[in-house]
Amino acid sequence: MNQAAQRKLAVLFPGRNYSVDSPLFYYAIRVLEGKGYEILKVDYGETAGNPEEVMSLVRESALRAVKAVPLPEYSEIVFVSKSIGTIIAGWVEEQLGLSVRHIFLTPLPGTLRLMKPGRCLVIAGGRDYVLRKEQLKAYCDEHQIALWQAPEGGHSLNVKDNPEESIRILEEVVRLYREFV
Repeated sequence: MNQAAQRKLAVLFPGRNYSVDSPLFYYAIRVLEGKGYEILKVDYGETAGNPEEVMSLVRESALRAVKAVPLPEYSEIVFVSKSIGTIIAGWVEEQLGLSVRHIFLTPLPGTLRLMKPGRCLVIAGGRDYVLRKEQLKAYCDEHQIALWQAPEGGHSLNVKDNPEESIRILEEVVRLYREFV
């Protein structure tokens, strides 16, 4: 196999208030780089304003960023996304006609239709206020999608007033990253 065909790419799609410098992404980058992935951090630019306009701008910004990469040079592509980024990542995959693997962190309800069996890992909090744990579990079970839920974790997978438990959750998430990639 030639060198170009062995290249691997990980594209990071942050949440609206959860940057790629935050813990879930920081440790994803460490794991991915350790496994030989090149990293592309998508920056949406300004995300204030009318939600529909913001979503349109964010989509186009993310699409431009990914299109700027020579995708055929990569033998493996993984999208790691958080919250609103989960919708953006799935949309970018569809727009570009790609078949990538996904790590969806605390997905939104609109992400469900974008999840594909065998190609994604879903990580969420059992106390996530955005997508109820029962709804997410039922969907993942029905569609045979790998799911791990932190029972006490919220939308950022943290446990309010319990940093030790938050660190335990993060440790489990890192283990899941290693297994998935």
